[in-house]
Formats: sequence, C-alpha cells, structure tokens
Amino acid sequence: MFKRKVWMVVSITIISIALTASISITGNDQVKSAAKLLTLGDKYLSEMNYEEAVDTYKRVTEIDPLSISVYLKIVDGYMGLQQVDQAIEVLQDGIHKIELIQEETNILIEYSEYLYIKISDLYVQSGDRKKAFHFLRRGYVLTRSRLLKVYLRDYYPIVNVFLPSGEYEGEQEIMMSSKGNKIYYTIDKTTPTKESALYQGSIIIGEGETTLSVVAENEFGELGEVQLFHYIIH
Repeated sequence: MFKRKVWMVVSITIISIALTASISITGNDQVKSAAKLLTLGDKYLSEMNYEEAVDTYKRVTEIDPLSISVYLKIVDGYMGLQQVDQAIEVLQDGIHKIELIQEETNILIEYSEYLYIKISDLYVQSGDRKKAFHFLRRGYVLTRSRLLKVYLRDYYPIVNVFLPSGEYEGEQEIMMSSKGNKIYYTIDKTTPTKESALYQGSIIIGEGETTLSVVAENEFGELGEVQLFHYIIH
C-alpha cells in the first residue's frame, strides 16, 4: 500500500520518450537514489539488457509509484523481452494508481493519458480492439485529454451526408453513408439516440427550414459525435 504523503511532498522531472513526467518523492537521499536507478535502468535498456532494465525501473516505482515515464520504460523493457502480457499488467497497475489518487484527492497526475494510449496500442497489437477502445474512453473520461480524443476518432465513424448545408430550390433527396454499423437521425432539432429514426435509405426534405442531426453507431454499439446540417428549401 503506497502512502499519499510520499507522493505529494517533492517533485523532480525526468525527460523520457518525448514526454516529461513528475516524480513525487520525499527526502534528498530518495531523490538521489531514484535518479541513480533511473540512469542505471536507461543504461541497461540501451544495452538491450531488458531484464535488468525492468528490475531497475521497478525499484524506481517503489520510491515513486506515480512516475508515468518510468512505467513506460518498464513497458519498453517487457516489449524487448516480447512479454506483452507483463507490459499490459504494468500499465494496468499504473492506471489503477493514478485513478485512485484522482478519486481520493481530485488531483490528476500529469501525462496520465500516455498510459491509456500505450495500453490501447498493446491491445490493438494483440487484436483486441474492444479493450483498446475501452481504455481510451476510460482515459478520456478521467483526463479530457485532446490527444485521447484524437485517438478515439478511429473508433467513432463519421456520417457522410451527400448534400451540404445550404439553400436549395425544390425538395431535396439526402443520401448518407458511414463505416459505422447504423446511422440514426432526427429532423426536429432533437439529439439523435438509438430510439431515433434509423437511416435505411434516402431522406426527402421539402419546403421550409430543416435541421438534420445524424450520428453513427460504432462496432461496440456506442454512438459518436452528433453532426448537424441545416437546409433552407424554397
């Protein structure tokens, strides 16, 4: 059981894998110890001595259980050993800890989104898109990270509407398509849900103003972002 006081007192910065992560540890001796272990772990990793690298980085997490970059380094070591399951377990452990600290203190550990992205990538490599999607969505709910939102776009298909918003003469036929399983729509300015009309062919709109709201269902039964189109028919 790690102690909250140990996480919160002093911060040092480690630059790694194109990101910076904070380490919260107490006492100058512990700072020095963590820094030495980190340097040693990096040496082992660069020499492709993956077992020693993993063991050394794990000792850093014993000092500071909230270092995002060190978790990612451990994953690199396990991937070098071709031990994907162990890499996923490490990421799950790190995610559990940052979610717990956020729940107890309402403090979000900086760069947490990289753990969710990494575990999602590993699940994709393992052929489990459902779990990959689950962790991206879980991470986005926690962090509201723009980066996670970008990754989630791959799992939320858009609707292609083949009549741009605008003014037209005479009634118009609207055709739609999507890579999603289903398309739901409304024309009464309400938000489409799974209880709304299911697109099964063209939609005819007549004279007046019409707001078309559409959304696609993804492969896991989740709805994506609603898209709006506005028409004025004379």
